[in-house]
Amino acid sequence: PERQVADHHACLLIILAGVGLVGCSNDLVTLFLALELVSIPTYVLLYLPRHDDASQEASLKYFLLSIFSSGLVLFGFSYLFGLTGTTNIAGILHAFYGASAEESKAVSGMVQVAMLTIVAGLGFRITAVPFHFYAPDVFQGTSTSGAAFLSYVPKIAGFVALLRVFGFVVPVGVTMPIERSLVGIGLNDQVPTLFWFLAALTMTIGNIL
Repeated sequence: PERQVADHHACLLIILAGVGLVGCSNDLVTLFLALELVSIPTYVLLYLPRHDDASQEASLKYFLLSIFSSGLVLFGFSYLFGLTGTTNIAGILHAFYGASAEESKAVSGMVQVAMLTIVAGLGFRITAVPFHFYAPDVFQGTSTSGAAFLSYVPKIAGFVALLRVFGFVVPVGVTMPIERSLVGIGLNDQVPTLFWFLAALTMTIGNIL
């Protein structure tokens, strides 16, 4: 509607700016703020077109679950900061790639907690199983344009954040040792296996159900 055009376009531009900032963030703090720059206007964007009960339910569910996922991401980021002493992504990967076998074994439990909480938080944004349960209600309750937007743009930000945090894209200045030359094992050797299972489950269970 004409009375909502300005609000709609403002939210859309802010979200696109957040997606761009996720791609160029080289720090956990900046990355988290960029992810929130995508999430917060999305609540408004979902609520603007319709004001019936279904639309309000969709906006409220997405709002509450998004806050919960942001808390999980922050919890995982705090573990990474505690383990490495830096929030710089290149510095974190450099610390893990340069760690000896004894050092890696000593902190393996805390690294796994960080890995799982970050995956859980960002899994909500990419609608990966088992963090996909909100999708049917939210997609049904919002408008067609809102559902199309929600099924595409926030997922870009989620995938880019996963690629950067978990070392699937190695920053400049970080040298991977030969024995750990598999991209994506910056945090833990089990990261690729975890994402293989998530992908298979999401493509089967998520789509079928």
